[in-house]
Amino acid sequence: MIERNIIESRLLMIADPKTLKNFDSLDESQKDKIFNNFISEVVYLNEAGLVNEQLGDIMKSLFGNALPGVLQTFMERIVNSIFNAIGIPDNYFRKVMVSYFSSHPIDAIKSLNDCKLMTKLMVEALIEAVVVQYKQAKGISNVFADTLRNTVIEAIDNSETVTKLTTSLSGVVCEMVSKITGKAKNVVSGLQTQPATA
Repeated sequence: MIERNIIESRLLMIADPKTLKNFDSLDESQKDKIFNNFISEVVYLNEAGLVNEQLGDIMKSLFGNALPGVLQTFMERIVNSIFNAIGIPDNYFRKVMVSYFSSHPIDAIKSLNDCKLMTKLMVEALIEAVVVQYKQAKGISNVFADTLRNTVIEAIDNSETVTKLTTSLSGVVCEMVSKITGKAKNVVSGLQTQPATA
């Protein structure tokens, strides 16, 4: 119960639920502020060992139907920052990979404190994007499509492909994750130390 109270109080520091429900109508500076608060708070919760499946339930109870859209926007910003650094163009692959991250919110949040996990998620998402594109190109659907996807992903996961991709990308990804989390912490810290205006 104490743990839940801590998580709730920290999450409410990001933004009040009403503001998040109107997230799409906010101006860019307000969105930036919420994004930086989000990164700062989830990094704190991660460091405190409070990021688990319960976090997802608490976020849903606090922010309701607004959560999926806001979470996707946050994942988009994080993934796009990294992809821009790596040089992946803004195309189909980005959309699938952002969707992959958004559907694995707990792992995505944990990866903000673990750049190796972030790299692994990116590689998994890239593999997912390649398989989805192949299925669409060949017009494969239904049960066979799921079987094909699972077989291909399992085969790749059991090969050296994931290890090689993770190793080659980890340097750039780690640098970008450090910049994103560091910038968010600095912005939030700066806001907290600004004198109140009359």
